[in-house]
Amino acid sequence: MNIQPLKTTVYFNGLIGFNYNPELHFDAHSRSFEENQDVNSACVEKESTSTTEGNTPVARSTHPNSDNLVDICALGLLSPSTSAQDISENLSPQAIIRNSNPRSSDSEVYTALNDSPASSPNFVFHNHLSNPLHSNKSPDLTVSHPPPINPTLPSAPRYPQKIPKSQKGAARFYTSPRLENLSTSSSIQWEVSEDAQRGFAKLIPSLKAVSKDNFCVFLIKVLKQNHHHVPLDVFYHMLHSHGTMKDIRTLYGQVTGMSQPLSDETVKTIEVYHLVLESFKVPQTFQNGLLQNSMVSTVNFHELIRSFLAMKILYGCIKKVPDASQTLARISIYKVYYILCQRLIEKYPAISSAICIPESTILGQSKMGILFNLVYPDLVCKRLGKRGQSKTHYIGLAWNKTIVDDDTIGLSNLDITDLRRHFNSTSQPPKRQRLSRTQNSKTIHYEPSQATPKHSPLPMPLPDSTKPLYSFVDLSCKYPQSDCSPRAWTRTPNSVPEHSEWAKSILESSVQVLKGHGVNLDPVVANTRAGIFSGEDSCISNTVLQSIHILSDASSSKEIFLHLYLAIMVSLLPAILASDTEISAVSKSQLRAAIYDCVTNLEKEDATRSDVDKVSICIFTKLLRKMAHINEMSSISVKQCSALSVLKEMVNDTISQTNTVCAGGDLSVFEEMFIEGVIKALNAYDYGIADDNAADSRRVSFATMRDMGKYFTEVSLMVIRNMLQIADRGELSSDLPYQIFHIVVKHWHVDTRLYREISRLPIPIIIFSMTHHTHVLQNASFVEFAKRDSDVSQETFKSWWVYSSMYQEYMSVISEIISLSRILA
Repeated sequence: MNIQPLKTTVYFNGLIGFNYNPELHFDAHSRSFEENQDVNSACVEKESTSTTEGNTPVARSTHPNSDNLVDICALGLLSPSTSAQDISENLSPQAIIRNSNPRSSDSEVYTALNDSPASSPNFVFHNHLSNPLHSNKSPDLTVSHPPPINPTLPSAPRYPQKIPKSQKGAARFYTSPRLENLSTSSSIQWEVSEDAQRGFAKLIPSLKAVSKDNFCVFLIKVLKQNHHHVPLDVFYHMLHSHGTMKDIRTLYGQVTGMSQPLSDETVKTIEVYHLVLESFKVPQTFQNGLLQNSMVSTVNFHELIRSFLAMKILYGCIKKVPDASQTLARISIYKVYYILCQRLIEKYPAISSAICIPESTILGQSKMGILFNLVYPDLVCKRLGKRGQSKTHYIGLAWNKTIVDDDTIGLSNLDITDLRRHFNSTSQPPKRQRLSRTQNSKTIHYEPSQATPKHSPLPMPLPDSTKPLYSFVDLSCKYPQSDCSPRAWTRTPNSVPEHSEWAKSILESSVQVLKGHGVNLDPVVANTRAGIFSGEDSCISNTVLQSIHILSDASSSKEIFLHLYLAIMVSLLPAILASDTEISAVSKSQLRAAIYDCVTNLEKEDATRSDVDKVSICIFTKLLRKMAHINEMSSISVKQCSALSVLKEMVNDTISQTNTVCAGGDLSVFEEMFIEGVIKALNAYDYGIADDNAADSRRVSFATMRDMGKYFTEVSLMVIRNMLQIADRGELSSDLPYQIFHIVVKHWHVDTRLYREISRLPIPIIIFSMTHHTHVLQNASFVEFAKRDSDVSQETFKSWWVYSSMYQEYMSVISEIISLSRILA
């Protein structure tokens, strides 16, 4: 007997993405949606409306302190080739949750709580039975013990599984604090009409061509013909609370307080919109992998919602008129959009209170201008008004008075600053004076003081007893004596780099600690090693959030949370430091999107939970951002035609720093630079400079600093030789900045850091001294800028800047990880 693969999955929270640089570039892609719109539409329609045997998730009754470990990211228990004998061997007689509705014994499928083989790991929620698109029943869930097992999957009835909100532990849903009850499952909470499915099927060819650069062009196609069918209030409510309505036809009454139902055309339009939103939330699993090979997963979901709302307002609040004398100022259009957004935020406090920063749903003027040109591409604009006071106006436009009333037009005469102040004053309660316990019963009178008393300055704490608030690094932290490389430096094409022995031992130690507290990270670690960064099976965000919930419910100590952060970072580092030949650019973009989703959701979690250490989460999210930046810069390339010339110029810049500072001297520029950096760091941290014969471990002598400078120069010459060998071996590629970074970091771990005198210094002093050379090299390149060919100068300067940025970010990340590992050792 063959068990069908699991298709339907459950997510725990809305994935609201975060783009490091979410610029909108639509022009290059705008034509792709105008071509081949109706090609194979019949096949697409058939595909979108067909039913597929899937599986509905069933919750596991597992307490975080139980002996049964919880696999966080592996979604699914059974593989396509699992036999009945294999199932029987992996099933447990422990209590499970099953459907109590009468059905044949051969249709019951029981899920084991015991750990399953590595090839098919179990999960907090096991996927069970049915395609929810064609389901309208909710099961009666009871806890029972299984009878003799004879599982058969295909004959099971279809039903969606609901998990009670009160359920605690590993089986609890995570509710996004930003979008309350925002479902990210591909399942729909109501039965989608055939008309809506046909309408959505027409959008699928365009949807498959969507990426983060052109998704707004697709949204125009979605809104253009039927935006008027959905009232703005209903549209706003749908964006931020969709997936929670049991009956879509009562939506209008829930929003407006009226009993009038929505029309059939409005219901159909909302259903199409809902399918569009679902496709962007989980494209890898939407409709059984319909969008698995597309770039939809690169779209920031938060940006999508903001743009969707802005386009809806632009379509609704403005109308074209034949009278050319009627005009609307560009700034007035933005003010009306701003006013309408603020009113929606005030009108629906239940939604607004679930959003950490409600104003984050409002776009800036530049982004709004881009969207306006997409929505109304053929408008004529002129500058009207007195000289020095003229403003850009659009010709042939007028307000739609059903949306924009007189009060809104009156408010639009205020400046943006005044508008912001106006809505802040109406939405925020007055601030109260904070009183001490002894002042609670006293009346406080505020009187202007006759003279401002002069206070003596507070004494500053000693530098050696302080460290940055958001850092694991302090002066007591030093690098280990052994090699602390995070990855193996041998590069294998199309293969994620292996962990070094040091990183492997740290990762295994933290993973074992977490297993003792009910968290199993083996699935996400395995997927990362396999280069799987997209899809629910490798969702970093869900892994971290669900793990935090499990540890919080078990009242785990802060140290256990730190083990979670350390394990996640160490598991990701080899992929972060990989080249484009090891991991493709597309896979890298998926990795960064997963990291930014995790950062966004962690920041929301930090804002809503009081039982999690905020400082450690802040450090963790900061380091995840830095890791994403490093990964993004590793793909930056130079022009292939000038790569060799750029390499030669970078070598010349480095060689120039190995020359002596002045004739007859014995110090090179690098030595002087290194000594200068060490002295500045020692003074900054009050570490101290000793005499040459001093034996104080808290001080460094000038002779020692000079020896370190000479050794640093020798390592720099080794780097130069390796740079030249790249060209000699014919291995020069366009990602030249990454190649230089790879060589320098490898020598740093293997040679420089193992030098005894350098390893004696605290980590903060080494970081400052080692990153100081990047500024010197950039200055040297800038001095030679005008002496080189224009293209070569630009590419050389860019390469030095990218290398320097990568190196500085890397030194910060690896130092924090090493310090955290020493704390937890």
